[in-house]
Amino acid sequence: QTNESSSAAVRNGLACGKPVAVTPLTIFDDVASAVLTLPGHTPEKIAQGIGQILDDIVNDSEVMQITKVEAERWCAEHRYSILGRRFYGMLQGLANTRD
Repeated sequence: QTNESSSAAVRNGLACGKPVAVTPLTIFDDVASAVLTLPGHTPEKIAQGIGQILDDIVNDSEVMQITKVEAERWCAEHRYSILGRRFYGMLQGLANTRD
Protein backbone atom coordinates (compact mmCIF):
# COMPACT_ATOMS: atom_id res chain seq x y z
CA GLN A 1 0.00 0.00 0.00
CA THR A 2 1.14 3.52 -0.78
CA ASN A 3 -0.27 7.02 -0.84
CA GLU A 4 1.17 7.72 -4.30
CA SER A 5 -0.94 8.02 -7.44
CA SER A 6 -0.76 5.55 -10.32
CA SER A 7 2.57 4.83 -11.86
CA ALA A 8 4.01 6.04 -15.14
CA ALA A 9 3.78 2.45 -16.38
CA VAL A 10 -0.02 2.65 -16.28
CA ARG A 11 0.03 6.00 -18.05
CA ASN A 12 2.35 4.63 -20.75
CA GLY A 13 0.10 1.62 -21.18
CA LEU A 14 -2.94 3.85 -21.59
CA ALA A 15 -1.07 5.98 -24.13
CA CYS A 16 -0.51 2.86 -26.24
CA GLY A 17 -4.24 2.47 -26.66
CA LYS A 18 -4.31 -1.10 -25.41
CA PRO A 19 -6.26 -2.53 -22.47
CA VAL A 20 -4.44 -2.03 -19.18
CA ALA A 21 -5.04 -4.25 -16.15
CA VAL A 22 -4.17 -3.30 -12.59
CA THR A 23 -4.44 -4.93 -9.22
CA PRO A 24 -7.08 -3.59 -6.82
CA LEU A 25 -4.85 -1.12 -4.98
CA THR A 26 -5.84 2.43 -4.09
CA ILE A 27 -2.77 3.66 -5.99
CA PHE A 28 -4.77 3.09 -9.19
CA ASP A 29 -7.94 4.93 -8.11
CA ASP A 30 -7.08 7.94 -10.29
CA VAL A 31 -7.22 5.78 -13.43
CA ALA A 32 -9.93 3.35 -12.30
CA SER A 33 -12.44 4.22 -15.04
CA ALA A 34 -9.81 3.81 -17.76
CA VAL A 35 -8.33 0.46 -16.74
CA LEU A 36 -9.46 -3.08 -16.01
CA THR A 37 -9.14 -4.06 -12.38
CA LEU A 38 -8.09 -7.61 -11.59
CA PRO A 39 -10.06 -9.46 -8.88
CA GLY A 40 -7.15 -9.71 -6.45
CA HIS A 41 -3.43 -9.71 -5.76
CA THR A 42 -2.68 -13.43 -5.59
CA PRO A 43 -1.33 -15.32 -8.59
CA GLU A 44 -4.61 -17.24 -8.80
CA LYS A 45 -6.72 -14.05 -8.81
CA ILE A 46 -4.43 -12.36 -11.32
CA ALA A 47 -4.65 -15.41 -13.62
CA GLN A 48 -8.44 -15.48 -13.21
CA GLY A 49 -8.65 -11.78 -14.08
CA ILE A 50 -6.43 -12.12 -17.13
CA GLY A 51 -8.57 -15.03 -18.33
CA GLN A 52 -11.70 -12.89 -17.98
CA ILE A 53 -10.07 -9.98 -19.80
CA LEU A 54 -9.06 -12.26 -22.69
CA ASP A 55 -12.65 -13.54 -22.90
CA ASP A 56 -13.93 -9.94 -22.85
CA ILE A 57 -11.51 -8.97 -25.65
CA VAL A 58 -12.52 -11.93 -27.82
CA ASN A 59 -16.22 -11.24 -27.25
CA ASP A 60 -15.84 -7.43 -27.51
CA SER A 61 -17.82 -7.19 -24.28
CA GLU A 62 -19.59 -4.08 -23.06
CA VAL A 63 -16.97 -3.79 -20.29
CA MET A 64 -14.22 -3.62 -22.92
CA GLN A 65 -16.12 -1.08 -25.02
CA ILE A 66 -16.79 1.19 -22.01
CA THR A 67 -13.22 0.88 -20.74
CA LYS A 68 -11.83 1.73 -24.17
CA VAL A 69 -13.94 4.90 -24.38
CA GLU A 70 -12.93 5.89 -20.84
CA ALA A 71 -9.24 5.22 -21.57
CA GLU A 72 -9.41 7.42 -24.67
CA ARG A 73 -11.14 10.16 -22.65
CA TRP A 74 -8.56 9.89 -19.86
CA CYS A 75 -5.69 10.13 -22.37
CA ALA A 76 -7.24 13.17 -24.06
CA GLU A 77 -7.61 14.94 -20.70
CA HIS A 78 -4.02 14.14 -19.68
CA ARG A 79 -2.16 15.09 -22.84
CA TYR A 80 0.99 17.09 -22.15
CA SER A 81 -0.37 19.98 -24.22
CA ILE A 82 -3.48 20.15 -21.99
CA LEU A 83 -1.62 19.67 -18.71
CA GLY A 84 1.08 22.13 -19.73
CA ARG A 85 -1.45 24.92 -20.26
CA ARG A 86 -3.19 24.08 -16.99
CA PHE A 87 0.04 24.08 -14.99
CA TYR A 88 1.24 27.27 -16.68
CA GLY A 89 -2.02 28.97 -15.68
CA MET A 90 -1.59 27.74 -12.11
CA LEU A 91 1.96 29.08 -11.98
CA GLN A 92 0.84 32.42 -13.35
CA GLY A 93 -1.89 32.55 -10.72
CA LEU A 94 0.57 31.79 -7.95
CA ALA A 95 3.02 34.39 -9.26
CA ASN A 96 0.26 37.01 -9.41
CA THR A 97 -0.76 36.38 -5.80
CA ARG A 98 2.79 37.17 -4.60
CA ASP A 99 2.45 40.84 -5.66
